[in-house]
Amino acid sequence: MLVTVPISTPLKPCWIYIPSKKIAIEYDGYQWHRNKTKQDIEEKLKEDLIKVGIQENKTYNFATLNIPEEYWNDFMRGYLDGDGSINQSTGSFYISYTIKNIDLANFIKDKSSLYYNFNIKYDKRSDSYTLYISNYENAKKFYENVYHNNYCYCLEYKHDVLKKILGN
Repeated sequence: MLVTVPISTPLKPCWIYIPSKKIAIEYDGYQWHRNKTKQDIEEKLKEDLIKVGIQENKTYNFATLNIPEEYWNDFMRGYLDGDGSINQSTGSFYISYTIKNIDLANFIKDKSSLYYNFNIKYDKRSDSYTLYISNYENAKKFYENVYHNNYCYCLEYKHDVLKKILGN
């Protein structure tokens, strides 16, 4: 069965895998290609991630990420959703990322300084580094840049916690 879906705006290239139907579909920006295998889609995704600097064993290997400037805060939002945290306790809060690789921690700290400023600390017990924001002014800058529009994809509960902290 072929299903036609009307699209009012052009789509960016994407891949869809439907496990229950065992179908993989690729949209290359111009047309849909059906019956791609899951492995084809995974290989293409891996190639695309490598192009922007994502690599295997990133804990111990680091190469500068090639994320275009206009997507930096989107990257930080996705990274927050996946590996970051937002915590609040009586009289304090922090937005943080725990990172094993000091080069990656410094890269993120430096690249983010155009928008907001992270502090960094080393935890000897876990042999990791924490990038964190713990003051209101910086958290507000982080919020305004990372959640820059009302329609961004994010984990709503993290977004809601930060909004509550900032009184939005």
